[in-house]
Amino acid sequence: MLTGEGVKVTTSNKVRAVAEITEPEPIAIIQKLLGMVMYTCKFLPNLSAITGPLRNL
Repeated sequence: MLTGEGVKVTTSNKVRAVAEITEPEPIAIIQKLLGMVMYTCKFLPNLSAITGPLRNL
């Protein structure tokens, strides 16, 4: 969402889906999850540290 203070995250269905996602197992699901999370990377500080274990899979 664009505001007078800059770009902010909204509480949309996409944000809620990322927050409520279950632990992925198959590699294709992990790749989809990382792709979805990378879309919001500018709002997530230390993203590389957080996603490191998933990328190592």
